Amino acid sequence: MGDLAETFALMKERKKQSKEKRLEKANPEGWSQHTIYHWYRYINGKKINYYPSTGLVIIGKKRHNINSKYMRNLLGGEQ
Repeated sequence: MGDLAETFALMKERKKQSKEKRLEKANPEGWSQHTIYHWYRYINGKKINYYPSTGLVIIGKKRHNINSKYMRNLLGGEQ
């Protein structure tokens, strides 16, 4: 393998481990699950899609991180 191939393989493995850690750390309380990688809930009539392995939250067309100040306020400090 070339140098770049090894580098990209290491990057891929690190990202995979990072996603696994976030998924293990995520709290499923209050969330319904489509799959282990896609959770959702409704707050104030809005559907909130949450991807715990990446920390991505989608509300309508807007994207947020689960740890953002906006999400902490919306969820009331649950996460």
